[in-house]
Amino acid sequence: MRGSAIATTSARAIGAAMLLYVLFKRGSVLKLSWFGSWRPQRDMLGKLLKIGGPAALEQLTFSLGMTAFSIMVVSLGTAELAAQQIAFNAASISIMPAFAFGVAATTLVGQNLGARSPRRAEESALQALRSGLVWMSTMGLLIILFRRQLVGLYSQDPDVLRLGAMCLTFIGLAQPLQAMAIILGSALRGAGDTRGAMMVTVAGVWGLRLPVGWLLGLGLGLGLFGVWQGWAADFICRATFMTLRYRSGKWKEIKV
Repeated sequence: MRGSAIATTSARAIGAAMLLYVLFKRGSVLKLSWFGSWRPQRDMLGKLLKIGGPAALEQLTFSLGMTAFSIMVVSLGTAELAAQQIAFNAASISIMPAFAFGVAATTLVGQNLGARSPRRAEESALQALRSGLVWMSTMGLLIILFRRQLVGLYSQDPDVLRLGAMCLTFIGLAQPLQAMAIILGSALRGAGDTRGAMMVTVAGVWGLRLPVGWLLGLGLGLGLFGVWQGWAADFICRATFMTLRYRSGKWKEIKV
């Protein structure tokens, strides 16, 4: 455990040092200076808080929701917790590229709206979404087909194998929904609609994932299967409302 913590902290420290070097070196596209005024600018702080505040609150509520979700699973037993963690780890190869497409959507939407080209901003978001959907749908099919083999790489315990395969089935089926929620949410944030993205995320996690998971999994005794019904409801909600928010087109008119 100590070795893992040291390695993680060292990697992050090296990464931070490299970023600072790129930002402050000569010839950098975006160059910061150690000299000059470091006094806070009220107008700029206001703009940063207007955009960054909802995004920070979204991440905070999401992290707290994930913690609460894990606590529910812990109460079910060690096999359930192990199965869930294995499923999340096995599915990371699919989900990480979706976040990469999301970063691309954030960047290109913001860039094109800044250049007063909302049509190109929309095309960029849709292209990122299409790419993400193709990738995640393909990976979802593979995850379902090889779910037991993926769990077997981590454990041969019969209960963990059964429960982990069930979780990976949920993940495989929800891959297109995750792509829509992640990439369209990122596009909205790139347009400055961080408040809308925050409200959708909070509604999905705290309005559906946790209540539905608790009711079905713990209240009605369906166990991990019931808890993951809440997980599925969360992504159905987020994919639906991120899509509706995006299709409304109001994000094109936001003044940053």
